[in-house]
Amino acid sequence: MAEDLQSLLAKIQEQGLDKANAERAAIIKKAEQEAAEITAKAKAAADAMRRAAGEECASLTKRAESAVKQAARDIVLKLNVELKERLNAILQENTANAMTPELMGRIINEMAAAYIKDGKQEAKLEVLVSPKSLEEMNAALKGSLKDSFVKQPTLFADMELGGGLKVSVSGNDVFYDFSDDAITDIVAAYIGPRLAAIVKAE
Repeated sequence: MAEDLQSLLAKIQEQGLDKANAERAAIIKKAEQEAAEITAKAKAAADAMRRAAGEECASLTKRAESAVKQAARDIVLKLNVELKERLNAILQENTANAMTPELMGRIINEMAAAYIKDGKQEAKLEVLVSPKSLEEMNAALKGSLKDSFVKQPTLFADMELGGGLKVSVSGNDVFYDFSDDAITDIVAAYIGPRLAAIVKAE
């Protein structure tokens, strides 16, 4: 009887131990699976975050490069405009200073000589000068063109002229613009593109 009881107890103990071991193995296996899933999810999330960060970094870099290039273009354009404005101001000032009454008188005399050579003494010269140059121009041309034309050239003050002169030849529809503005435009048109090329040079 005691032996049967002992055998029954041993059997119960063995079955309980086997069951406990099986449950423990199942729990461990489930825990390992869950851990593997968590690890996989964490790895996938980390990979996604790395990719997103890389894409964002590349996008930021591209936008920054674009912004820098645009800023550089803006600076070049502003510099080009400023240089042209300064160039025009310098040309205007120097042209106005260079177009002295003596020089303007020589220009008119040379034009008169050319017209006389071509037999156009009937033409009449009308000269526009700045108000500040009118008196000196009258003095510079007084008598010098007396015998050049049938009609003596006439001088007028043009309030809009800062310097230089404008000459019209009536009867020939000819007009010459030697004003400081016109000469400045001509020189600036020649120098401007070269200046722009220098500014834009890499």
